[in-house]
Amino acid sequence: MATVFALDTTDPSGPNFHVGPAMLIPVLISLVPAWLMVSTIRFRSFRNLVSPQTRQAKIITAVVGLAVVLGLVLAPASTALVVAYFYVLTAPLGVLTAPIRARLYGADSVAPPRQRQQSVFLPLAGDDDSTDSH
Repeated sequence: MATVFALDTTDPSGPNFHVGPAMLIPVLISLVPAWLMVSTIRFRSFRNLVSPQTRQAKIITAVVGLAVVLGLVLAPASTALVVAYFYVLTAPLGVLTAPIRARLYGADSVAPPRQRQQSVFLPLAGDDDSTDSH
């Protein structure tokens, strides 16, 4: 949604409407978050932001919250785009930085990989029901 709001909407019947490869940019930008939503990549939980425990975390949460509110008042589309894509980038950045975080902060700083769940409709790859004996 942030991508849609951030785009300059033009009247399709107006003189500034252009057809071409640039029309595919919003589609391509929307495919990345869609793919991440269905992947097994874990997204960061912002539980610590909602209920900070230390004084420093409370100050950082207040400053970030104030910046987001101020941004939404002054430039809502741009702020929503930055917040949305910052969140989207936390998943790939978490995967890329996992070995470094594990080495620096210990194994508990990295979430274990997500396991693939059994589908209600489709069997997992490699499942074969033909070995059942009746």
